[in-house]
Amino acid sequence: MIMHVTTNFAASAGAETMLARLLSTWRDPEVVVSLREVSDRNRRLADNPDVIYRSLGATNLFGLGRATLTLGKLISEYKPAVIVCWMYHAMIATSIATRLSRHHPRVLWTIRQALDDPSSLTHSTRLAIRLSRILSTTCDGIIYNSERAREQHRLLGFDASADCVIPNGVPLPSTYTLPKVPLKVFGYAARLHPQKDLYSFLQAAASTSAALPDVRFVTAGKNLLHSNLEVAKMVAKSGLDPARITFL
Repeated sequence: MIMHVTTNFAASAGAETMLARLLSTWRDPEVVVSLREVSDRNRRLADNPDVIYRSLGATNLFGLGRATLTLGKLISEYKPAVIVCWMYHAMIATSIATRLSRHHPRVLWTIRQALDDPSSLTHSTRLAIRLSRILSTTCDGIIYNSERAREQHRLLGFDASADCVIPNGVPLPSTYTLPKVPLKVFGYAARLHPQKDLYSFLQAAASTSAALPDVRFVTAGKNLLHSNLEVAKMVAKSGLDPARITFL
């Protein structure tokens, strides 16, 4: 049995989506332990009746400590052969919980972000990164989703003795036809977060629009709506004509 431990399987970011996609392709029994919650959206995306979901309700530091103790009991109960930890808080909790459980599975970490702008991360995440660096020698391997992420974490001091890169997979349609005309629509797919740097995209779109008046732009991502005041302010500051961009 494989156990996946994730910080919050109610989120809709890249790590949670990739875990759900992985679960949708696997038909052996698996356990997903979320330190916080599990969303119906991610259950539907996984579409796997063989998966057991356990949410531990951790919303603060005290809750995280209690969840870590519960995780240790779950490891003892299910006795997984492998535990895959998704992102920093899950990595720390699992490192402690496996010692409490007295069960010794192989433990793999998966880190799915680069560190170009650490200041955009929450204080909790920055602290978790520092603790993960110290604990990185205790896991059996680290999986990154980009070479850049691996390079940056290595420079920060993460153990490099057993790491690898597995890029995110992208599902393609079974059939598609490329248009025979020049492409005139540019897309941006990401949630609204400082690390995703929406403003640079909007600046580039404004510059492109000035040179190519028939080009337009489309974005798709959580909280990317023109009715969102933060988004509207970035559009105005970039100089991009709001009529040239569609927010989905």
